[in-house]
Amino acid sequence: MSDKTLAETLQDEFKCSECGFCCSRGGQIKITKQELEVIGEFLEAPITCAALIPVRELEAEPGVFMLTVTWPCFFQDKMGKGCIIHLVKPQACRDYPWKLFLNGGCSILDVMCCPEARKQIEAVLK
Repeated sequence: MSDKTLAETLQDEFKCSECGFCCSRGGQIKITKQELEVIGEFLEAPITCAALIPVRELEAEPGVFMLTVTWPCFFQDKMGKGCIIHLVKPQACRDYPWKLFLNGGCSILDVMCCPEARKQIEAVLK
């Protein structure tokens, strides 16, 4: 018997379909300074320009930033619905849904907005 929780097992088995639904819901995604620099380089946008990448540094967590435009996610391709920074997306986005949930970064309702996560839960319940 495994010592893993159901959420850990589901994260290990999770396959993102890149449907963009999580991006359309947005959310409070934390971005480290290093991630922000990588994103800025990827987009060829200086990270010091809030008009290009709208973030604010968290007072309680120096070096950690939060997007100020989140609904839908600022980085969502509004036409194609995908993520324009998918190749360099922040760890919080890579951890979605189950690992982010386990780390307290989102609620179970946020997880259940993901069609692939719902399929996983349906399979477990069958």
